[in-house]
Formats: sequence, structure tokens, C-alpha cells
Amino acid sequence: MNCVRPGRTLVNAKLGWQGENFGAFLLVSNIFDVQKPAVFFLDFDGRTRGLLTDPRTFGLSFEGRF
Repeated sequence: MNCVRPGRTLVNAKLGWQGENFGAFLLVSNIFDVQKPAVFFLDFDGRTRGLLTDPRTFGLSFEGRF
């Protein structure tokens, strides 16, 4: 059995400040909180299963260069 995953678009963003040695950033993944199938697979009894994309997430990133 073949499974075809439908097309999808996920929008991510990284906004921040980058200095000579340090940086700080705000991260957002899946900005529009799109829940679409990410993976399909067949389980042990032959049924098709799937996993959804991750929900919208926010984060902070601090970077340093030495």
C-alpha cells in the first residue's frame, strides 16, 4: 500500500539582535498553528497511521562566540 502525504507549508521566524560576540533571538515555529499530517506509516496490523505537525511554539535563543 502506498501513502501520499498532501503538501503543506509551515512558516517559522527568527528575530533578534546579533552583536560581534553575542546574540539574542526570539523564535516562533509554525506561526499560523497549521495542524497537517507530517508522517504516515503502517502499524503492526496493517492500518495506516499518521502524526501531525508540531503546534505553534515560541522560544528564546542566546548565542555566544568565543
